Amino acid sequence: MNFGGMMRPVSFGAGSRKSADERDGVPKPMARAVSNRHLAAIREASEVLAVLPSQGESLHAIMTGRYDLTDLLDAMFGKLGRVAEMRIATLSFNQNNVRQIGGWIGGKTPLVGRVTVLCSLFFQDHNPETYEALRQSLRKGDRLAATRNHCKVVTLRFESGERMAMEGSANLRTNGNREQFALYNDAVLHDWHAAWIDDQVGHGK
Repeated sequence: MNFGGMMRPVSFGAGSRKSADERDGVPKPMARAVSNRHLAAIREASEVLAVLPSQGESLHAIMTGRYDLTDLLDAMFGKLGRVAEMRIATLSFNQNNVRQIGGWIGGKTPLVGRVTVLCSLFFQDHNPETYEALRQSLRKGDRLAATRNHCKVVTLRFESGERMAMEGSANLRTNGNREQFALYNDAVLHDWHAAWIDDQVGHGK
């Protein structure tokens, strides 16, 4: 650290310039660009959610295409806490989304108590490995189904009792395009979306 420009490097002898780790044969840490991109995505998603809607209010925003919808949900969990139940209606998802959902529901204190995912039959038919990967990662009580669905909706019932609904153009996975979403702090709208998603899941494959 530099305090007023008066500090000078301090030498503790003329020993080897190698670090202790190098002398012990431990490789240097490696930074990966993918991790940096993910951190940047979470930061950008958090900035979009800088001001969350109070009861009866809504937030309308544009996503840049540099982060997934799951990144946006991650940022929301960080601000509002654990989710008792979440439903997601999407056309499609990818392996990264599968890993993120698995992280939400894994461990001794999962971020999401119960999760339901509704996707499209077209996606299931053309991406059976990804669909099966999500099915395998779900726990007893979680649900996954495919129907003729093109809706993009998320319902969130937080442990605090707050109920929110998100409507927009974005699937779970990003495609590099701008997308819009509206986040509503509205229990009635939450319950309306939850009811039709549950009905579709009951009739899905």
